[in-house]
Formats: sequence, C-alpha cells, structure tokens
Amino acid sequence: MDILERVARLERENMRLKFAGSSVVAVLLAVVLAGATGAQEISALEQSALDHVELTTQAYGALGSGGDNDVDRYLGHYAKELTWWGPEGRSLGSYPESGNVDAWDDYHYWWTQYVENQGSVASAEMTDAVAQVSESGDTAIVSYLLVADYRSADGPVSRSTFQMSTSMMMQDGGWKIVHLHYQSLPQDE
Repeated sequence: MDILERVARLERENMRLKFAGSSVVAVLLAVVLAGATGAQEISALEQSALDHVELTTQAYGALGSGGDNDVDRYLGHYAKELTWWGPEGRSLGSYPESGNVDAWDDYHYWWTQYVENQGSVASAEMTDAVAQVSESGDTAIVSYLLVADYRSADGPVSRSTFQMSTSMMMQDGGWKIVHLHYQSLPQDE
C-alpha cells in the first residue's frame, strides 16, 4: 500500500469516527434538552415539603400589621431542636438577654420582641423553590428565595430578599424544620 492509499484510508476512518462521534453528541444533546424543556415531575413527598415551607412563609408573613402576630403559629413549623445560621452566624446565644440556651427559644424570644417593639412583617413570598427528599422519605431540604416587606415601628416599609435553605425531618406525621440557613441578597441600587 502506497502512501496515498494510506492517507485516503486514514481520512475515511477519521470521517467515520467524526460522524459517529457527532451522532452520539446529537443524541445526548437531544436527551438533555428534552429533560430541560419538559415539565419536571415532583413526588408527593417533595410537594408536601414545598407545601410545609409555603405554610411557614404564610405564617411568617402574618407576623405583621393586619396579620395575627402569632409567633407560636409561625414557630410551630420548627422543631424544638432547631439550629439556624444567619448573617451574624449561629443563633445559639445570639440574644443573651433572653436567658435561653437553645435556638428555638432564642428565635421565639427574638420574634416576640420584634413584633411587640420594633415593627412587623408586612408581607412574605416564597419563590424559586426546589425540594429534595431522601429516599427514606423522612428528610427534606428546600431551598428558595424569600421576598419580605418589613414595616418599622414608625411606619416605613423596606423590602429584603433572602436566599433560604431549610432542612426538615418528618416528626409526628409531618414536616418540622430542624435547621434554617439564610443570607441577604444585596439590594439593587
């Protein structure tokens, strides 16, 4: 076989491999696009986790003027063994004046003081929520954006947006938030 025949054979082989490779890429791309553009189904457990966080958000939004200011209703969505991280760090002991040693009582103290003395939540909305539930169905994580309007004691309203992550466990037949992590998104100027 002379050199020209070898070059022609190598070119045919190269073209065959390019065609086969591009066919595989096209099939993979079609599968990915079909999954991305189709509606993603969520399980009943994922929906129940999302529903729990939505109810929590509604109770949060009721901590305001025109709302029921029911701190216990809001915190009823949280487990007593709650832990949480906010912009200032871990909650435990954040409010020494409360005398509390656990995060749930600390959080309860803070919210009670806030709605009684400083202002209220004027509204709250959950958006962009994603739920993940363990295979055993007893643990879930929901991440979402919380957009909330806060009314100060003297009347003005300000808006804040938070990136939220809640970790939940199934307790007494329903979801309870066992850990909360949030951070503020910078406001557009």
